[in-house]
Amino acid sequence: MVKYRPGVCAVVWRKKKDGMEVLLLHRHLNWVGWELPKGGMLPGETEEDCLLRELREEVGIENPKYEKLDYILQYKWSRPLPKDGDTWEGVRLMLYSVEHDGSPVRIDEREHSGYAWVSPEEALKRLTYDDQKEALKFFLFLKEDQICGRKPR
Repeated sequence: MVKYRPGVCAVVWRKKKDGMEVLLLHRHLNWVGWELPKGGMLPGETEEDCLLRELREEVGIENPKYEKLDYILQYKWSRPLPKDGDTWEGVRLMLYSVEHDGSPVRIDEREHSGYAWVSPEEALKRLTYDDQKEALKFFLFLKEDQICGRKPR
């Protein structure tokens, strides 16, 4: 049985006059590419604690308006990795929607070299891994009417 490290992944978004934008982080620690804010739970931490810590550490958001979505990203790593006193074979991330509060984005430069606010279409092109593209598609399907100001069908 695969031992998955629990954690969270967040679609951080903001409304625009003509729709919305999604926040992507450019990663440079361990691999190079674009990703959504995400991270693993520390020992003794709740899922909500993990979300709030990761948002604070990775993008500088202090008081987010968030919603847990019914979606899990799960993937196996190429090799087992030691993290926080245990060895894990992969990760299982619960997906959250986070409406940006307007505060300045402050990235953790140990992990990320930059960030970009992009359209959902551009985000789907830039994201490095397909599992995060699928998570973003799920988010967009759920939130389309709310974000774009349309009436539910």
